[in-house]
Amino acid sequence: MKSVFIKGNFAFYLQDYNAKEWIDNTMIFVEVEDTDKFWNDLVSLNLTEKYSGVKLTPVRMMDWGKECFVHDPSGILWYFGEFFSS
Repeated sequence: MKSVFIKGNFAFYLQDYNAKEWIDNTMIFVEVEDTDKFWNDLVSLNLTEKYSGVKLTPVRMMDWGKECFVHDPSGILWYFGEFFSS
């Protein structure tokens, strides 16, 4: 089984395949335009209530920009970041 995730001009497929060696070593970085807005949208989805094992890490400031995280139910780290303009 596959499903597609689409956000604006960006898309990727998820499939029902469990390869522990991949999951334990996977981090996906997605650049977003506005980390604070993205975080608010993410929280509104109630992912931690809907799915066991989901963890959210709120927005934090870094020297390069802002970031927040989602650990999905399989353990993959989804890293969302916004770079500061130069």
